[in-house]
Amino acid sequence: ASTWSTQQLSVIGNYTSAIAFHSNKLNGVAATSSSLPNVSRTTDGGITWSQMNNNNILSGIYKIEFVNSLTGWATGSGTNSYRMMKTVTGG
Repeated sequence: ASTWSTQQLSVIGNYTSAIAFHSNKLNGVAATSSSLPNVSRTTDGGITWSQMNNNNILSGIYKIEFVNSLTGWATGSGTNSYRMMKTVTGG
């Protein structure tokens, strides 16, 4: 049977809106939305998180998907529009 356990997600922001992990289960990205958008990264399975460069961040990220450890896509809303962003550096 599957079980769930609580894990502290120490990222900056109002609420976590999207999270994605690479298939190695160590590298992951979490996004927060609303009035304080932010993207954070983990390389140790979520034990620690570090804030990433968020220069052109969407104001509301709804989905994050990675096809490998470096290439990923984020969809969400910008100012009066919906956008998609791509990374080739892991975020």
